[in-house]
Amino acid sequence: MSIGPRLASKRWTRTRGHQAAAWADAAKVLECLPLDFHSTIRALAYTATDFEARFKLSLADAFAAALAKEKKTELVTGDPEFRLLDGR
Repeated sequence: MSIGPRLASKRWTRTRGHQAAAWADAAKVLECLPLDFHSTIRALAYTATDFEARFKLSLADAFAAALAKEKKTELVTGDPEFRLLDGR
């Protein structure tokens, strides 16, 4: 499972809200989970920002969709915003 963009979003929310200690605890738990972290390259960023603009997604959601497209895999989510991307 890939979590990079969402991780950045959650970390930003927690540290901005002065919950750095809570984030540190959460980060320890995340290290134990079967998650893959991916570096962002320019092509992935361009695809993500295209999805963000065309489909009105959050940047984190757009990166998840772009990574799924790059890896040619299905993005499994219950988020209805992603229905606009079906088949893309």
